Amino acid sequence: IKTENISTDSGVRFAVSSRAGPPEEHLLLYTPSRVGTNPWTPEQLDFRTGPQTRMVTVALRRLPTRKLDYLIQGKVWIDNLSLQRLTQ
Repeated sequence: IKTENISTDSGVRFAVSSRAGPPEEHLLLYTPSRVGTNPWTPEQLDFRTGPQTRMVTVALRRLPTRKLDYLIQGKVWIDNLSLQRLTQ
């Protein structure tokens, strides 16, 4: 991920969440928030799903901010996004 002039205290980040599974297998993880200008930076989240989880969602998110000026400006680039199954 690369950012340029992200103008908020609550920047952009990746979120991985489980879908279509039982509540006890619910998953919600975030990468660190990116604000301002950042060079190309690899992001990685390792996670384990439950046996009944059938879907995960990967999204670019911005969590709510507490500032009065809650609008966001700037640019974000994403390259080479992939999911890889890890075996033990």
